[in-house]
Amino acid sequence: MVESLFTLLLAGCADDGSFCTLLERRTLAVHDVAACEAMLDLRLSDLTAEYPVFVGICLSGSEAAAPAGWNLDRPEALPKDISA
Repeated sequence: MVESLFTLLLAGCADDGSFCTLLERRTLAVHDVAACEAMLDLRLSDLTAEYPVFVGICLSGSEAAAPAGWNLDRPEALPKDISA
């Protein structure tokens, strides 16, 4: 099966989800969106930053944009490439 590129975004958010700070962005080469979502579940369970809410999303492509309201001004959240 051919692998596709997905972007996995993880963020820490305010209680109401109105503002989120990007904590991690990874480009994944996986077989399908289900494989990306499985990686997303693993990463969400590992987060320990001090935010009341954590959210994550898998987007098609390696250059996918973060959802509106997500703060991307975090140098430690630069893209990282991994294989799942």
